[in-house]
Amino acid sequence: FRSDVMPTDADVASYFESKKAEYRVGEQRKIRYLLLDRDQARQRVTVPATDVQRYYNDNIQQYQTPEQIRASHILLNTAGKEAAAVRKQMEDILAQVKAGADFAQLAMKFSEDPGSKVNGGDLDYFSRGRMVPEFEMAAFALEPGQVSDIVETQYGFHIIKVVDKRPGSTRSLDEVRAQIQEQLATQIADEQIAERARQLEDR
Repeated sequence: FRSDVMPTDADVASYFESKKAEYRVGEQRKIRYLLLDRDQARQRVTVPATDVQRYYNDNIQQYQTPEQIRASHILLNTAGKEAAAVRKQMEDILAQVKAGADFAQLAMKFSEDPGSKVNGGDLDYFSRGRMVPEFEMAAFALEPGQVSDIVETQYGFHIIKVVDKRPGSTRSLDEVRAQIQEQLATQIADEQIAERARQLEDR
């Protein structure tokens, strides 16, 4: 049927007026710009080996993993309780541990630490500085499989069992060389681009 339809100029004008917003062309500008390409600048940068070595030495702590242990504990709170009675209860639990009772089962039954109780007292791996000093000192003095005596902290009385120990380590320069080179190259390229931009702005 389309070939039989012949819109008049009035039809076209009326349609245009009703749809004028659809045919509006927004304000425009013609511009010229200078592009300082970061990726291209990065590709032209060569980082001296001495700079890589210096950065590694100055930031060695970034590549160090501290000693960690995995421990479980049983906690009896003393807040609002008679400390002597709580200690007596903890002594009874410690006697069961030393007699060979399952530590995780005892933790689930007696521990008052809701965060670890459901996991059999497991605290997962942690490094120094994560726990209160008394707890940390006792835990890091143990070897895997050893159980502490009763340890008193601000939270109450604990029995600690160390499950595993990971020694501290430092990643070698060869392991992180590519990472450092990339980081320094990007930094140098950014500085070069910033300086070039200032020069172009002045001109």
